[in-house]
Amino acid sequence: MEIDFERILAGVLSTLVVSPCVSAPLAGTLLYISSQNEAWYGAAMLFVMAIGMGTPLLLVGLFGPKVLPKNGEWLHDIKILMGFGLLAMAVWLITRWLDSSSHLYLWSLVALACSGYFIHRACRVASHPVRWFLALVFFVLGCVEFIGGAAGNDKPLQPLKNVSSPSTTLEEAVVFDATITSLSELNALVTRQDPRPIVLDLYADWCVSCKILEEMFASDDVRSRLDNVQLVRVDVTENSTENQALMQTFRLFGPPSLVFLDSNGKARDALTLMGEPSKSLLLRRLDTILLEKP
Repeated sequence: MEIDFERILAGVLSTLVVSPCVSAPLAGTLLYISSQNEAWYGAAMLFVMAIGMGTPLLLVGLFGPKVLPKNGEWLHDIKILMGFGLLAMAVWLITRWLDSSSHLYLWSLVALACSGYFIHRACRVASHPVRWFLALVFFVLGCVEFIGGAAGNDKPLQPLKNVSSPSTTLEEAVVFDATITSLSELNALVTRQDPRPIVLDLYADWCVSCKILEEMFASDDVRSRLDNVQLVRVDVTENSTENQALMQTFRLFGPPSLVFLDSNGKARDALTLMGEPSKSLLLRRLDTILLEKP
């Protein structure tokens, strides 16, 4: 039996191409499964995920030639549109490290570039209502994002929030009782003998969900409860040795995560939240820690 090295090489190369697309959702799934401590539940989740990923490929292979549309210029448009999708993903990733005031300008640039492409195709290749419609949609979207950025907004999904309602003020920023990066700083915080329980908010500058969680803290119903606890930000942006030691102490994989401690610094492991929680779940955790006696 001869070994087909060409097919082996093709398999290795295809793995390199597919891996970046699969690794992110698989890593997220494994992170969630590891926090459940249920082997059979985790195995079932991975099995269902495998079915979901494999079924579309099987259907395309079985019915592809019969149901897929024929070749044409529209396929070139789809290819370029996918390229703009990758540019949008790059913008979404890079905005984690950029100032929030520049986000809308980048989104505006991508939308206007996409609009320019469809205008070019409609004028130089073939005028089609769908191309003109997409050109108009992306042009309007780009203009709206630019106006929102010029108005000082920083939310791409709500670019005209401040423009349409100028009387509406931004929610007051969340005030943290302290910002720490290591266990020694946490121990010093506990020794202050503050009778209030402690809520540790694991945060990093590059964490998008951390910013969503901070907006959740700013809501009125959550803020009223935070007045009765010590809200402490644990900044792990640098991922230093001290940061890793603190995360290992509470068995955390990374931000966003919330750890609830009593006034004596004892962790309530049953209340720990890993990942982006819902507001209702956060409120229940806060109510539980506030009702407990020291």
